[in-house]
Order: sequence, then C-alpha cells, then structure tokens
Amino acid sequence: MTEEQVQEARRRVHRVREFYVHAATFVVVIGGLTLFNWIVSPTFWWVVFPAIGWGIGLGAHAVSVFFEDAVLGKAWEARKTRELIEQERRGTG
Repeated sequence: MTEEQVQEARRRVHRVREFYVHAATFVVVIGGLTLFNWIVSPTFWWVVFPAIGWGIGLGAHAVSVFFEDAVLGKAWEARKTRELIEQERRGTG
C-alpha cells in the first residue's frame, strides 16, 4: 500500500467518523426537542420542522460521504481525462 493510499484511507475514515458524529448529534438534539415539544405543546408537533430541515442536511452529508464517487467521482474523472487526451491526440478536441 502506497503512502497516498494510506492518506486516502485515513481521509475516508475521518469523513465517515464526522458523519457518525453528525448523525448522533441529530438523534440526541431532535430527541430532546421532541421530548420538550411533547411536554410544552403536545397538540402541535412543531418539532417536525427542524427534524425535516436537519434531516435533509444529514441526508446530503450521507450522500457526500458514502456515495462521493457514485456520479462524478474519481472513476469518472479518470475516464474523462483519458477521453480528452485521446481527442487532443487525434486533433478533434
């Protein structure tokens, strides 16, 4: 394993850890707000609004961590780079 691969693995582990901290914080805060909402105003569940907003952000964070190479990731960059180099060689770029 090269040093570059080790650094990439460390970066990936760090990003996953950050997501887990974000998810745990979401559960604790939204759980606390839900309890507070239930005690203070059980007839109107306003807690769904911050839960939905933050949930969208958490979902985007998950996509950026777990699916970062799915659409326009490193494989796409490498393929596109090869295509552009080939076009330049043929003079069709």
